[in-house]
Amino acid sequence: MNSNSHGGATEGGNGRLSREYFDLVRDALKEERKSKRPDRPLKRRKTQKPEVITIDSSSEEEPNANANVDDDGGDDFEFDEDEDYDSEEFEDVTTTTTAAEKDGDISITIDARTAEKPQKKGGKRKSGNGVDAKLKEYRKTFHMFVLMTYMCHSFIRNKWCNDEKLQKKLSKLVPDEIFNNLHPPKDEQMPARSTRKLLDALRMAMQLWNKKFSVQLTSPYEYTHLYMVRWDSVVKHECKPVSFKQFKKFFSKMRGPCNISVQGFVTMMRGCGLNARLLHNIQPPDFTDAKKYEKRVSWRLENECLKYPIYWCEVWDKFAKQWITIDVVGQEIIEQVRTKSKLEAIGRKNLEFNMMRYVISYDRKLGCKDVSRRYISHLQNKVRKKRITRDPGLRDWYSQVINTLNKRSRNRTDDYEDEYFALRDEQEGIPDNLQDMKNHPFYVLEKDLRANQVLKPNAQHCGFLRLRNKENSLLKVYSRKDVISCYSARHWYMQGRVLKTGAKHMLTHRVKAAMPDEDEEEERLYPIDQTEYFIPKQVGEDSKIPTNAYGNIDVYKPWMIPIGCCLVENPNSIKAASFLRVPFAKAVTGFKFESGRRVKPKITGVVVENEYVDALIAVIDHIEEYNADVARHELEIEALNGWSLLLTKLRIKSRLVDQHGVVQDEEEEQIAHQNSNTSSTSASDEEETQFEAGGFLLDSTAEPGGFLPEPEDAPEPEPEPEPETNYRPEPDAGHTTSEHESTQHPNESVNNIEDYEQFLQEVGSDYESEDAGDDSSFEYESE
Repeated sequence: MNSNSHGGATEGGNGRLSREYFDLVRDALKEERKSKRPDRPLKRRKTQKPEVITIDSSSEEEPNANANVDDDGGDDFEFDEDEDYDSEEFEDVTTTTTAAEKDGDISITIDARTAEKPQKKGGKRKSGNGVDAKLKEYRKTFHMFVLMTYMCHSFIRNKWCNDEKLQKKLSKLVPDEIFNNLHPPKDEQMPARSTRKLLDALRMAMQLWNKKFSVQLTSPYEYTHLYMVRWDSVVKHECKPVSFKQFKKFFSKMRGPCNISVQGFVTMMRGCGLNARLLHNIQPPDFTDAKKYEKRVSWRLENECLKYPIYWCEVWDKFAKQWITIDVVGQEIIEQVRTKSKLEAIGRKNLEFNMMRYVISYDRKLGCKDVSRRYISHLQNKVRKKRITRDPGLRDWYSQVINTLNKRSRNRTDDYEDEYFALRDEQEGIPDNLQDMKNHPFYVLEKDLRANQVLKPNAQHCGFLRLRNKENSLLKVYSRKDVISCYSARHWYMQGRVLKTGAKHMLTHRVKAAMPDEDEEEERLYPIDQTEYFIPKQVGEDSKIPTNAYGNIDVYKPWMIPIGCCLVENPNSIKAASFLRVPFAKAVTGFKFESGRRVKPKITGVVVENEYVDALIAVIDHIEEYNADVARHELEIEALNGWSLLLTKLRIKSRLVDQHGVVQDEEEEQIAHQNSNTSSTSASDEEETQFEAGGFLLDSTAEPGGFLPEPEDAPEPEPEPEPETNYRPEPDAGHTTSEHESTQHPNESVNNIEDYEQFLQEVGSDYESEDAGDDSSFEYESE
């Protein structure tokens, strides 16, 4: 193609497009854009999200020239190799007309493939909206606490429903006709007729109860506690506890909240002689919610959510061998659940407050059982991940709580119900997505098998899983029963099993070397059918217990103990056996793993013959008593040493005080200085702070000696008489200074009578006077 044939479209004949050409192309695109509907978006490839870049059109060079453009004449243009034009980029460019173009700015959309996006090293990019591990653990613990609390609460309410007086009172509300229909005779030819009579009688009893009992939907207990709330709404609500006296008072007035109405109906059914159960749909907060909530908000439950109940009733049908569900308050229905219950909440608004995960039943014999399988249609596929039982460790905790609240033994009714639950698990079917297939208890994909798992030979798939938007996405689904777990020979030995003769392995895997210089080794894995129980060696004729190469005996399972011997586990068992000088062997019951991949055996006891067990236990008891006495004696010695050290410190301190006086620390001096600066400047306080040794007032300008300074013009004071021991001076009312001096205790340096008499002898010449009455400041009275 000759670029010179375009005339004015090129500059200098070198094939470069002029600036005017780009202006013409831009105007043509604008007109084409205006001719189309403005609300119709341009078609683009369905790729990643586009990136918007704003470019200033006032620049000297246009970035991204529109290449491969066909004009009206149908001619093609070529670009010079020196120009930075890319013909492939032009195909992905979509122009948009905005108000910014009038000001000289252009917004263009470029496909995300052309932009380099930084990717985080090490995997997927995590969003910053999730909560940390500590908060997740808190939510899980809170979920478990609420679950257990509600289970105990309903257990107590179920116990109240067994009150005989209350049952007798409420059963009187049922007419004789309805009462007789609640106990229909068995129809041998067609048992379904008897079931139909029972269903009709239950419907009439439910209608009668709703006429007698008035439901209050405005109860705060119903709104703030029974239904589920989000984590931003978990706040403290006042909920006054209901006593058994108040519980019976509800039925005296025949008015109360929804849960009381259901519990009263259960009580009435039990009073009529029926096997009625109380069911509670427990609603703890969702611990799988990983969202962050900055602040707590208040929530309000809408009346539409009340049609899906929290409490309802079940009555046993002895003719059909199944339970009949009765919703007294919500939808007022009676149903025999086949595959899906009408009580399971549907819709996003209802699921926000009522997510069916735990349905617990309580019968008249104080039995407690989880019957969630009956009412949850997708228990294994969907709801299983929302339950605390998805963790094997917490599954045991949940079963322990159920068994603790269950106060009755197993009966035939449980057998019928468990058969129905197993049938429901089979009818639930295969999950429809990969996420629900993960760790499914009944189905598995071959790609989801663990490193030590393999399918049985000739295992048949039980279904298919089709992935959306992918070609050849038909995956085979296998049953969990066809999965075999394989382990090494050492692992089976820790389980008390050994390999059979000629055992064949099914898998191999590489084992990391213990040291960096060593190479990886391949380890063979065997299924359980290639192993058998370990048979220990018997004790020899010399009563020598068989041991391994290290002089110990491995006891990982009870059947690994030799016949005629016993395992005694105690920290002092080795010392006791050595003291008795009986044949024994140290028992290794496990291993402990330390840093650096070091493994050490755990020796927890000894294996001795049965005839020495009693003597060994007696010696162990004496050793424990002796160790306890030694520990108590050492504790007493330690306490006495502490008291001795304390007394020694006190004696040293007392001697230092007697010789050198009380010495204040720097901190105490600073505190005293601060207190003196902030104290009041009253006359009495100043006098108290001016006392020094001898009990006399001192002035900064006065000479030492303990005397009061005299004014220059004042007459010389006359000496006072020496006080006798049988008299004490009584100050005059006008002399406050003498009164204060007479009531003050002498300084700490003059703290006994001898020091005080010695002080008087030193200054006695100043106190001698023949006429004691000349000084009017002192008066003497006999004691």
